[in-house]
Amino acid sequence: IGPGWRPPRILTQGQLTDELVRLDRPVAGRLARTLAWERALRSLPPAELAKLLPEPPAESDAGEWTRLAETVRALHGELAPEGLDFRSVAEGSARPESAGEAARWEALAVAQDAYRSGLSELGLADPHEARFAAIRAGAVDKDARIVLVGVADMNRLLRLALEASPGRTTALVFAPESEAESFDMWGCLVTARWKDRDATLAAEDWYVADKPVDQARLATDIIGSWDAKWAAEEVTIGVADEDVTPYLERRLAAFGVRARHAAGVPLARTRPYRLLEATAEFLRGRRFADYAALVRHPDLEARLSAAEGLGDPAAILDGYFAVHLPDGVSGFWPGTDENTAAMRALSEAFEGALAGLLEQTPRSLGEWARRILDYLAGVYGALELDTDVEAQRVLHDALEALAEALREIEELPAALASGPCAAAGAIDLALRELRSKTVPPTPPSAGEPTIELLGWLELPLDDAPGLVVTGFTDGCVPQSLQGDAFLPDGLRKQLGLADNDARLARDLYALTVLCASRRVAFVSGRRSSVGDALVPSRLVFRCPESETPARVETFLGVAQSLRAAPVLDAGEESFVRPRHAAEREIESISVTAFSTYLESPYLFYLRHVLRLKSVEDGARELDPMQFGIFAHEVLHAFGLSAAKDALDAGTIDAVLQDELRRLAELRYGRDPMPAVAMQIEQLAYRLHLFAERQAEWANEGWRILEVEWAPDDGWVPFTVDGEDIRLTGRIDRIDKHMRTGRIAILDYKTGESAKDPVAAHYSKRLDVWRDLQLPLYCQLALPLELEELPLLGYVAVGRDPANVQFRLAEDWTEDDIANATEAARDVVRCIRRGEFEDIGRRVPTEPAVRALCGLGLLAGEDDGEAGEDAP
Repeated sequence: IGPGWRPPRILTQGQLTDELVRLDRPVAGRLARTLAWERALRSLPPAELAKLLPEPPAESDAGEWTRLAETVRALHGELAPEGLDFRSVAEGSARPESAGEAARWEALAVAQDAYRSGLSELGLADPHEARFAAIRAGAVDKDARIVLVGVADMNRLLRLALEASPGRTTALVFAPESEAESFDMWGCLVTARWKDRDATLAAEDWYVADKPVDQARLATDIIGSWDAKWAAEEVTIGVADEDVTPYLERRLAAFGVRARHAAGVPLARTRPYRLLEATAEFLRGRRFADYAALVRHPDLEARLSAAEGLGDPAAILDGYFAVHLPDGVSGFWPGTDENTAAMRALSEAFEGALAGLLEQTPRSLGEWARRILDYLAGVYGALELDTDVEAQRVLHDALEALAEALREIEELPAALASGPCAAAGAIDLALRELRSKTVPPTPPSAGEPTIELLGWLELPLDDAPGLVVTGFTDGCVPQSLQGDAFLPDGLRKQLGLADNDARLARDLYALTVLCASRRVAFVSGRRSSVGDALVPSRLVFRCPESETPARVETFLGVAQSLRAAPVLDAGEESFVRPRHAAEREIESISVTAFSTYLESPYLFYLRHVLRLKSVEDGARELDPMQFGIFAHEVLHAFGLSAAKDALDAGTIDAVLQDELRRLAELRYGRDPMPAVAMQIEQLAYRLHLFAERQAEWANEGWRILEVEWAPDDGWVPFTVDGEDIRLTGRIDRIDKHMRTGRIAILDYKTGESAKDPVAAHYSKRLDVWRDLQLPLYCQLALPLELEELPLLGYVAVGRDPANVQFRLAEDWTEDDIANATEAARDVVRCIRRGEFEDIGRRVPTEPAVRALCGLGLLAGEDDGEAGEDAP
């Protein structure tokens, strides 16, 4: 090597074409081409557009027009490098026989003419067509020396560029001399000589796993079976199906090995991209679910949390949604509770962060691009990023890519960016330009074990001596393009485009190279990450017919092995339910909490010792508890009104209905979710029935004394073994009979049916107490100094007349109440001893609670009893 030697530059096929061809004018970038196609398609006369689309997008639907433009741009991008355009399809020998299909191509040709004219007016050219024009004009590098390394296929544009270059071109082919006739002069495959071959994959090199997580586990097991023959850097994992990638990354990380994905981190998986994606989704519909998803984005959440005195945004969202179930976001937050005040503060901070994007007035793309940049600066501007830290490097590069895309939008020619649009449309446009791009990976660090993850097409050029290919399933290898709306396989053959035969030949050749040059293992899966059935690559069965049955058995054998896998002995306790190291001492207990302990000591532990609760932010209707709480609010308001002692059902019903409407608007706003609106009407019907029963009750001589009554301090002492515990609770209603002076302590129940209070509390068959709420009301009411044992019962506000009634436990005696009180003392004793291990008699239904109890962790496990349904 002499002093003037320069190392070769390694280029892709597309880069090589650009190196060889000299263009005489600027070419349009991808975004400009998309918008030029959109402009051309919008300009089509209605008759031409109808040929292309029976139902074209609405004039105002910018998103659909852009998606259509992207489809046509991609179609043009597939044909143009082969020297074809839409008119050559519409009028050439490959013209479709179907009149409708031919008319579609004619309409596309008209749009293509408009597209070219539009670019020409802007002084721009289409890059593919400009390259062909340059080749025809002889504007090609005359001195280039080119070495084609393992180029198995190439488009016509590159072939013409190579033919037009008088410099020396050498093609290096990975194959023995005996295969010379299987390749053309440029080293590309001759499809006819490859597509019908058997594969060279040996049966012992093919493995089958069930799900992607199993494929990842099997891949590392295979590498481990090689007994450290090669260092991590000398092993490659092929990823034919990206579904397996995250499982491989986690599996390798567990062994202290970095998975270096050569393709890089997709921008669509980076935090800024997802922030803008969530922002656009919210701006499109302004739904609360999208609002909550956006606020929960960690970067925006951190920005909002910095607002003075705001607290945890996620907790505020959960607290507000649990009570008010908002559907949309209008800026008005109904309610008067603490949750509402916190929600309004959060909303104010949110509006400050998104101020420039919340306007609904359409603006130019350039104006929105500037505002989106300001939004990103507000969220990320204060961060100091260390690009030596991988996560921060990815964040930095993603922000750079977004800023570049937004600047490109800002600098678009006015003719392409003239139409005003909504903020969401501008964000979508920027994200579309970045969807297929990646943040390149960093080089392997010295001393850090690293395994490369490569895509299927990159594997033949990799030099690692050990290779495991995952995702070796049909549809991935070979990739099959079925159902193409414009270019079905038959038309591809006629036009000379890459068809299914060409892809099959390419992948058979790649498999041959891999099997002949290194230690290999191929892993096929049976199911995707979402449970869809998969089948192995058809290359597996390109083998002698005598081997096919054994390979089928290998694939089906996975199911057999899974079914035969050992399972836990149902009679053996193998799951240890978690306990907190520092458990707080129970100083108080509500009258309703006793039933939780009697039902499930461990559930009591989770709810009342650790004070855990499940939060659901996807509800579309009131659950039974929220329905009951709302009904209690209305009944409480009635109990405070002047109509509480009314004897006329009409008077009672009028007050109940007025309070229902007032409280519904206060709690759920004027436009609640459809299901909530229906539940409000269902409650209105129940209250109408209740009004009749209440009038009957009042006419019997009963009057309401107290509603939502509680002791002055909120609790009374409950003595157990000489030591007090605070007994807390609130009594829904206390009534007095005006003639006899008898007191009735009543609890509202809003379940579907009217329960018998005695049966609900005590099981005669099992001789055990199920609930202690009503008997313990006698303890809670001691400050009232009642002269005799009060009547205890339910006021059932059920779904129909038969289930709306006053149900009293008239048979209970003082001995029964004393027995229940002693049962309550036994519960307190168990709590003090820390006896919480038992799950109890009823299977919990909340997913998080079930998991903590060790339930629902095995597929096919019975869900147990269902809870009471909401109306």
